[in-house]
Amino acid sequence: MTHRWPTPADPGAAARLAERFAALGENEAAFAITHAPVLAALGGNSPFLSDLALREPSTLQAAVADAAACLAATLATLDAIPWTAPRATIMAGLRRAKRQAALTVAVADLGGQWALHRITAALSGLAEATLHLALRHALFTAHAAHDLVLAQPDEPERDSGIVLLGMGKL
Repeated sequence: MTHRWPTPADPGAAARLAERFAALGENEAAFAITHAPVLAALGGNSPFLSDLALREPSTLQAAVADAAACLAATLATLDAIPWTAPRATIMAGLRRAKRQAALTVAVADLGGQWALHRITAALSGLAEATLHLALRHALFTAHAAHDLVLAQPDEPERDSGIVLLGMGKL
């Protein structure tokens, strides 16, 4: 598939991202050469995406290769986090999934890989997965602290009486 990457609005920022990305390691240096238009589009148009590219270089490379597989891996990793894990583990996993999904969806969008309905579905899927993990963890924590009694402690959401109404990406 031929990608059409947007022209950088700030060529200086695009060049800085390419330099900083290449300095991360050998794989990243090779990627910076072979995928210069990707880095230019990210670096020259979005400081947020530039930061994500530097923080998640393997996600960027995986997203360019196959955004659908990359997003599926992100969601699978998130789904593998036990809701009984310590709060710090849950929070770190949620933040990592947000970074990885944001970068993956942006690459798929900017590179013209995905149509709008697929982009929206990906963001909705992330919202749903993160919401479920956070809710399960919050209910479990409250149950363990004896702040509430769950009808189904092994399935915290089930029969909990909690109703969530999603808006926006959900």
